[in-house]
Amino acid sequence: MPELKQPQREVSFKEKLMWTGLALIIYLIMSNIPLYGLVAKDTTDYYYWLRVILASQKGTLTELGIGPIVTAGLIMQLLLGSKIIKVDMSDPYDRAMFSGSQKVFA
Repeated sequence: MPELKQPQREVSFKEKLMWTGLALIIYLIMSNIPLYGLVAKDTTDYYYWLRVILASQKGTLTELGIGPIVTAGLIMQLLLGSKIIKVDMSDPYDRAMFSGSQKVFA
């Protein structure tokens, strides 16, 4: 699994703004594409406030929001903190394996 490295050059504010805007546009497009086979009904959404927190949209590709990513990270940190899994975070290989396992669980 790839790990982020320090940038070779200073990233300009304009470039950061461009990438942030691109991510926002992708998210907005995904939140308007309905899931295949899901029948849209005008029913009460009991999870509305939870959807606001988790950045999800009912019946779209962003149905789960950021929940799986946050949950995977939380579980891995709990396993590491309780010493159920042995990881040396100063070792680059162990850190890469830990990061990769978080991505797999997400």
